[in-house]
Amino acid sequence: SQPSLRCATMDDVHTRCRSRGGDGCAFVVQQDSSTALGEAGMGLGYAGIRNSVAIEFDTFFNEELEEPYENHVSVHTAGWRGANRAHQTESLGASVRIPDLTADPHAVRIRYTPAIDVLADVLA
Repeated sequence: SQPSLRCATMDDVHTRCRSRGGDGCAFVVQQDSSTALGEAGMGLGYAGIRNSVAIEFDTFFNEELEEPYENHVSVHTAGWRGANRAHQTESLGASVRIPDLTADPHAVRIRYTPAIDVLADVLA
């Protein structure tokens, strides 16, 4: 059963129950292909994309992904060889210490600085 649907009273004060949104969304930087498209639903549009990093804004609890029960932000990658996944084993870090993502607009700043491929420079 889905804990997100178990709550009889949405009071948020005593039971920590509240209505949930859809699965969420993700900001993705990838070098797989110009038409790369990941899995929908709990895959948040990035699961399955190789050579990618995703910052997910997750608003729905998916027990099978071993993710936190609360809304959370998480950074996911499987490196340059593997296909990215929304499972917590691929998370570089996550936080539930965020505002409720299903209420009000939120401003987010993402800063991405790619590493320089030193080995390629040495071999060239």
